[in-house]
Amino acid sequence: PDNTSDIYCLCFYFVFTVFSTVGFGEIVATTTGERIFCIFLFVAGSSLFGTLLAQLNDILTTLTRESRELDFHMLGYHSFMNAYKVPRSIDKTITQWVRFRYSSGSVPSESTLRFW
Repeated sequence: PDNTSDIYCLCFYFVFTVFSTVGFGEIVATTTGERIFCIFLFVAGSSLFGTLLAQLNDILTTLTRESRELDFHMLGYHSFMNAYKVPRSIDKTITQWVRFRYSSGSVPSESTLRFW
């Protein structure tokens, strides 16, 4: 490198190559323009990867939360069924109905089940 900006570019290229864990292979950037382009790709790739991981985390968190909510509701329904000594066949039918309603986004309350 001949001037100060080329030296800084080379330093940034080295740092981004090392910290992005891309490493140095047989094909490396040799000009300042190539290095700037590689730095841009490293930053863009790392940002995209971070965003994808965050989205995946949100999806898994939502699924886990919804599963816990369903378990909580089902525990309440089963307590209700046991308290009123509902026959097992009716309990099973109502449980299937509650799971269906929950999967469609409409969770019935206990008062909905109090029809006898």
